[in-house]
Amino acid sequence: MAERELSISTVPDVPVEIKDDEWIISIMANGRSEHSAIPPASKQIQKVIPELRKHEQNKGFYDPQMVSIGPYHHGKPELEEVERLKTRMAFEFINESEREAHEFYNKILEVVSDA
Repeated sequence: MAERELSISTVPDVPVEIKDDEWIISIMANGRSEHSAIPPASKQIQKVIPELRKHEQNKGFYDPQMVSIGPYHHGKPELEEVERLKTRMAFEFINESEREAHEFYNKILEVVSDA
């Protein structure tokens, strides 16, 4: 497969460069090591109780606005644990999908400019 280079500007003046093979190899290698080192967690997102949702001042706090599996905060020490979690989640998602990692990467390339 020919190597392509993707350059994304996530925030003005903050360019991000990703090379196909490096990105996929990194996700799969890190996910594999994390997957073998940590037992699987229960897959559950708790529902917010109606009493919390009914108050006007709480609207907007309980619905996700964005989920990012990307390099936006890469390298920040306070987010190191979350970085490992994102890698593990990506690895598990790809494995459970029974599809190739390149299929997801190519789909992301199609829509990345819309983000």
